[in-house]
Amino acid sequence: MKKNILSFTIIVLMVGSILTSCGTAVKKDVASAKENAKAAHNDLNQARKDSQIELSSTIQSDWGKFKADSQIALDNSKIEIEKLRGEIVSANEARQQELNKELDKLEQNGNDLKKRLKQKNKTLEKSLTKINEADNILRTDFQKQFVSDMNELQTALKDFFSKNAI
Repeated sequence: MKKNILSFTIIVLMVGSILTSCGTAVKKDVASAKENAKAAHNDLNQARKDSQIELSSTIQSDWGKFKADSQIALDNSKIEIEKLRGEIVSANEARQQELNKELDKLEQNGNDLKKRLKQKNKTLEKSLTKINEADNILRTDFQKQFVSDMNELQTALKDFFSKNAI
């Protein structure tokens, strides 16, 4: 009986020490996992901030180039309109009025494009610090539409006299 009690006591002590040591290891593993999760979360936040800065920088440089190119194209269109106004002088008075009305429409289109560009620039400058991918898509769509409208204006200016012979 003493043997049984002694054996039982030894077994209980062994099981107790094993369970105690396992609990310590689990606690260490949990603490380590928490630290790793915190580090991963911090890394993710930093990557998101870096990505935001990079996206903002890219958009800013792309927009600056687009804006400059668009402004040059608008200025060239204005010069072309003035040049066409000078060529209209040789037409008779009734024809001059008709051609001037058409040029006024083209000039108004150019002014509208200039206003749209200015508005978009103002909007973009306000939101540049908190820009996201959806804003980038909207900006790209605006650029495509603007380029399309600008091309229509330039084509209309080039074809002005072919449609309107003096």
